Amino acid sequence: MFLEALVLGPLVGWLRGGKLKNIVNQTIFFAPLAIGAFLIQSVLSFDFSRTGYLTPYIFYLHLFSYLLLFLFIYYNRKSLGMLIMGVGILLNFLVIAANGGTMPVSSVGLCPELKEILLQGEALHSLATAESRLLFLADVIPIYFPAGSKMSVGDIFLSAGLFYFLQQAMMRGFCRHHTVRD
Repeated sequence: MFLEALVLGPLVGWLRGGKLKNIVNQTIFFAPLAIGAFLIQSVLSFDFSRTGYLTPYIFYLHLFSYLLLFLFIYYNRKSLGMLIMGVGILLNFLVIAANGGTMPVSSVGLCPELKEILLQGEALHSLATAESRLLFLADVIPIYFPAGSKMSVGDIFLSAGLFYFLQQAMMRGFCRHHTVRD
């Protein structure tokens, strides 16, 4: 859904008369925090599948990446799109923290390749079991692209917030007219 939000947000913004250059002119505070969180999660996925050196630290590093994301959202809290993304981040964080640092994924309707990867062990996701906590917030919602995949309620909020942010950012005066007050 993130890819769709990245494409549809600017498309809707353009249809509403917005300009792509306005996205670049948006004030985004502390972007390195979000980039750092993405890099940590990428390294965790790469390391786990290749070497496993970081395995003892996955829980802490994964949750630390969410701390970086919370700080990023806090510093950009005047943007409604960022706040919506923050709700998604919080929902994903809750289920990940409750399940030992991994996001449970429902096996119902899961494509065989993804199920096999989860059974072999994956750094940031795990196959949902009867012991999984907050399963309603986990990756349980089927999506059809890529086929046989799952998403969470938090992912929906993240995508909706990204969509809203991008299409609003393209509009003139976004910062003055579409913000949330402290």
